[in-house]
Amino acid sequence: MTAIAFRANMGSNTQSVPNATNTKINLGATDFNVGGAFDLANVRFQPTVAGYYKVDLRVGWDSLSGGQNSGAFIYKNGVTISGSFLPGSTGGGSGLGAQLSDLVFLNGSSDYLEMWGSQASGGNSNVTTDENYTHFSAFLVYETVTQPPARDC
Repeated sequence: MTAIAFRANMGSNTQSVPNATNTKINLGATDFNVGGAFDLANVRFQPTVAGYYKVDLRVGWDSLSGGQNSGAFIYKNGVTISGSFLPGSTGGGSGLGAQLSDLVFLNGSSDYLEMWGSQASGGNSNVTTDENYTHFSAFLVYETVTQPPARDC
């Protein structure tokens, strides 16, 4: 099986996200990029091997107060395919954010994944650059050319 794996973070990039708006997260660095499938220029994961990929991501914020919500989303080919919502808590502060994991089929040619996030603070909020709280990763679990049946959604 071909080895494909990456983990990306904000690096030195800073990003302000508007209130209640799904926004692509502009990651700026990789911890590792085995197989070179994470494209920093386009900020997307586009492997050249068809198969099932385990995907994990977390979007953290510099400062969200208690009661303010956040969301994390996997976009495939420009469309949301998975999301997670963290309702506001009584706490707050740096790093508060939503995370999610999923298993995704990618065709090895045109399919790509992006990390998106949202927050509901009532104004703009900055994505934290701390890689412990904002990161996107994936690895190949099973190599195959057989596409799964369409989901009943």
